[in-house]
Amino acid sequence: MTNSSTSPQWLADEYEQGNDGQFKAALEALDKISDATFPDERKAVDVGCGSGKFAACLAQQGWRVDATDVSESMVEATQKRCIDLPVNAAVCDASKLTLEKNHYDLVTSFWMLHWLVDATPTLKQMADAVKENGYALLQWSCGQPRAQGFVLRDTIQEVFDRPKWSSKLKAAPLTMYQLPIEDVTAFFENNGFEVISVRENVQVGGGETPESLKRALRSAAFAAQTVILGDEVDELIDECLALLMQRNALQVANTELVVKRKR
Repeated sequence: MTNSSTSPQWLADEYEQGNDGQFKAALEALDKISDATFPDERKAVDVGCGSGKFAACLAQQGWRVDATDVSESMVEATQKRCIDLPVNAAVCDASKLTLEKNHYDLVTSFWMLHWLVDATPTLKQMADAVKENGYALLQWSCGQPRAQGFVLRDTIQEVFDRPKWSSKLKAAPLTMYQLPIEDVTAFFENNGFEVISVRENVQVGGGETPESLKRALRSAAFAAQTVILGDEVDELIDECLALLMQRNALQVANTELVVKRKR
């Protein structure tokens, strides 16, 4: 559940081991449309498919699925996982996403949008790709209202700017972006969708212990820094967590939006 022009090449095995909670959260979103009626030959696209667990789940429920991710490792894992399923997986930078208009009964994106510098073009592609009476399911982090600012990022950036880390991390800057829930909701409402449900502060399993939290952070939020620093990234993560907890700023603002196209 990755994708952006600035994202690292996440390794599928490591990512999957540290982020099973994200897959379970995605299934909760899918459950929101369990009563919806879809055509027999229903089509879905999963943008930022990660290692393909959600795409495989859809395919096993009768969907024909297109799946994209910026990471070659993720796409290879998806292809392997879905080898006997109607899933077409391809490498694609979500910031350059191009989807056929009015083509899909379901468009999904989980835990990817906050990696995009500007998510609007990607949201536009996804919205236009949904058929009438089709759905879009979105989950992302850093979705707090704009008025709340972005203390999480600002605090982490402060650690990145410390003399110990600044030169080492020039090739792996912090790349996470606020995408306020009110902006995304308004975007879809202005593009012919009705809101089915909104959830803020979605609880995502994983990271309940210090070691599992580090593993999750290494494989996702700090993946680029892990490539540069190796095991030294644990020290960076420790410093970030310490400052975040000191400032009571460890609010990830996981957000979910489920919408249906009216026209």
